[in-house]
Order: sequence, then C-alpha cells, then structure tokens
Amino acid sequence: MDTVAGDPSTILEAARDSVLALGMKLKAVSPAEGYLETWWFDPATRQSHRDNTNPRRLVRMRVWTDLVTPSETQVVVETVYRRNLDPSVPDREVERVSDPGTPGDSLTQSVSAAVKKRFARAAPKTAH
Repeated sequence: MDTVAGDPSTILEAARDSVLALGMKLKAVSPAEGYLETWWFDPATRQSHRDNTNPRRLVRMRVWTDLVTPSETQVVVETVYRRNLDPSVPDREVERVSDPGTPGDSLTQSVSAAVKKRFARAAPKTAH
C-alpha cells in the first residue's frame, strides 16, 4: 500500500498501462470504483488465461485506488495465486497473496514501482 499525489482515476490509468506493458490482460477495470483486475496470468509464458488450471503457477493482479486527501490517493497492488482448485469454495477463500521473491511478487513490485515513479512528489526545496 502506498500513497501518491494525484487523483484515483489517473493513477488507476497508470497502473493499467503498467499491467498491460507486462503482458497481462484485463478482466475488469472501473475508474469510477478505483478497481482493476486481470485474468489469470502465467509469469513464465507471459500468457493470460480465463480459467485457472494451474493454481500454483498462475497469478491474478488487483489494483485499488482510493482518495485519502484532496490531492493524494492510496494505491493497493495485490497479486494472488490459488492454493488449489476446489469448485465448491469461492475463489477468494483459496487465494493467497504471492510470497516475497516469487514471480507474482515481482509483478506486484513492478506495477507499484511504476506508479510511484510516475506520481512521486518532488522533494521540498530548502532555503539556502
């Protein structure tokens, strides 16, 4: 979770651009709700999939943006995998956030870094 300067829809657009640049396809995006979600993605083959047939290998990314002050937005980037395939259990109940150092975590870090870089605040100038 990070807080950056800018409005939620503009920041979500930057996150979307970064996600697409990584080769992921979008399942849902709503600037009005500040939400983005990808299809399942295989970081090794760089291919997107509608269904998750390989739970330990495929990941899905979600991004949320929420206005916290008139000029700042909180950004959450999450990449998840499924522990297993169990149609009797809702997806989110078997999803886990990608562990540090995994390909899924690398995707999270890449999108987070791109958003922070694009919307970084300039350091305040000091008087000499």
